Amino acid sequence: VPVNISTSFTTVALETEMASSSTRHVPCVDGYSGQIQLSCQDGLLYSSASCVPEGCSATSAAEVLVGGASMSITPRDFVAHGSDLEHANCSDAHTGYKGVIHTTCR
Repeated sequence: VPVNISTSFTTVALETEMASSSTRHVPCVDGYSGQIQLSCQDGLLYSSASCVPEGCSATSAAEVLVGGASMSITPRDFVAHGSDLEHANCSDAHTGYKGVIHTTCR
């Protein structure tokens, strides 16, 4: 069944049949916390999601490419979803470039 989570859709597959008038909860997809509620009514499957984006942990990494050279930017600490990660200088990736690389937790 398609499930709308935040600004995207995902598909949740049932591993076993559901009886009519029953409800089942499954965990949200990776990157989100919460649950997806599946309900079966008269042979039709309905879904509702209470999934919220997780933030970016200190083990998260953003790979960036500057002038053909790549580098990884990781936060020093947990960063909330939608917040800025660490900034890096373009010259850290490639000496021929100037400026700043801005990254956001999504």
